[in-house]
Amino acid sequence: MQKKNKTRKREKKKKQLLNTLSNQEVEMKKQIEAEKVLKEKGVDEIMKNKYATSQQFNEAIAALSGAITIMQEIKNDFTAKLFSMKGFLYLKTEHFQLALNDYDTAIRISTAIDKTRDNPKKSRSQDYFSQRGECFHKLNQPKEAIKDFNEAIKLAPKNGQFYLNRA
Repeated sequence: MQKKNKTRKREKKKKQLLNTLSNQEVEMKKQIEAEKVLKEKGVDEIMKNKYATSQQFNEAIAALSGAITIMQEIKNDFTAKLFSMKGFLYLKTEHFQLALNDYDTAIRISTAIDKTRDNPKKSRSQDYFSQRGECFHKLNQPKEAIKDFNEAIKLAPKNGQFYLNRA
């Protein structure tokens, strides 16, 4: 009887491990597919180009939206980064409420991941709080902006840029 229970437990563990590996494989495939979409559309180059046109920004936003659709059910650092990138482009094109929505999503995903992280230094939450703070600043909501800058400072007290943003 005990031998059967041990065998069942081993089989159950094995099945769980295979499911975990299978989920990770699906996640990686989707991330590769999403990265391919971004590369084909030249999103990184557009984001780095300070002379990019609003049409280029709109094309990059569309590509990011496509990548987010691919990653739909996956909540990982890459997905949070996609929302943050889209928020940045909305900020650049002065669509502040849309930017705020994307930063909210990036923060929600990132802070949920942070709770399970072994190494908190790998977090990007502080960047997302700072970016959302900038968005609140543009929306003339100083109290919310300061709250987000303070949160960014709390998460990364050695980052001088966050103090400058708050000033």
